[in-house]
Amino acid sequence: MDINEDNRSVRQASDEAMSALKFALKVQKERLGAAHPGVATTLSALGKGHYKRREYIQAMEAYEESLASRRERARRNGIDPILSSDVADTLNRMGNVRYQQYVDMKKDGAVLGYTCSGPSIAIHSYLEQALNYYTLALKSRQSIRAKNENSSSISDEEAYLMENIGNVLFQRCKYSDALEQYSMAMDVHSKSSSRNCKAALAFSLTCLGDTHKEMSKKDENPAGLQTSLDFYRRAMQMRLKHGKGEKKCFWLLCFQIFIALK
Repeated sequence: MDINEDNRSVRQASDEAMSALKFALKVQKERLGAAHPGVATTLSALGKGHYKRREYIQAMEAYEESLASRRERARRNGIDPILSSDVADTLNRMGNVRYQQYVDMKKDGAVLGYTCSGPSIAIHSYLEQALNYYTLALKSRQSIRAKNENSSSISDEEAYLMENIGNVLFQRCKYSDALEQYSMAMDVHSKSSSRNCKAALAFSLTCLGDTHKEMSKKDENPAGLQTSLDFYRRAMQMRLKHGKGEKKCFWLLCFQIFIALK
């Protein structure tokens, strides 16, 4: 089977999965009603499918309907929607859609990038919305933690949202603010015992390396280049020690170190 035939097979399987989700959604709405929690779950799965296929308009439509349903369900149960983990998860996914739209446009040359003199219209449209969704999701996660008497430490979910916020700030050239978000996320990952904590920590270290490198270019931090290299080395050591199938990440980090040294 050649690569084109293989790609067609993957696409066909994806089409079939999306058709099945749409049919399931239709049946659920007819038999259970639009307010049933299963409808929101299917809508979220549908949004994820569209997101993976880079069908961002359809993804946002599915997530928006899922969000509205989950907020309404929380209210009916006498719960403030901000205290719903499902609401927080949906807001994060919506932020991912907007952020990825920006990334794809930048790759396609439709966005010239963010200059310190000001953003383009596309960045206003996508990065600002992504930041808003991520901020709302983080506020929700923090409120859930504050409500839970048995949980005083910052959760992994909060750390991932901090990284997402840091990514947006990085794209906007707000490197000091991005550094703050990445540093907080790194601190959480370093203390976490979750299954993916080592990979998450390596990612935070890489983001910190990227940020210090950019700051050194703009003379915001003269010692930033050496600091950047230190973070890259720590990330590489982390991936080599704890990673599985991390050859691609290893060579990427080697390349980042090489670029930083130039």
